[in-house]
Amino acid sequence: MFKKINSLVVVFILAIFQCVSAQTLPVSGSVISKTSGQPLAGVTIISKNNNTTAITDANGNFSLNVPDKSVLAFS
Repeated sequence: MFKKINSLVVVFILAIFQCVSAQTLPVSGSVISKTSGQPLAGVTIISKNNNTTAITDANGNFSLNVPDKSVLAFS
């Protein structure tokens, strides 16, 4: 009986962990200059919630996965 309950508890904990870890969202876009309208390469984008980072490519494009309601910083 206890073995069955322990197995169910482990399965339940793993299911919760999977749900919590799966709550990330893909974010993508491009960074362009306000003055010239040209794409900006090498801009760092960081999620302040979990320190996930991305760097824009030569065309100013980036993509990263961040937690829901993340705050992004560009530098």
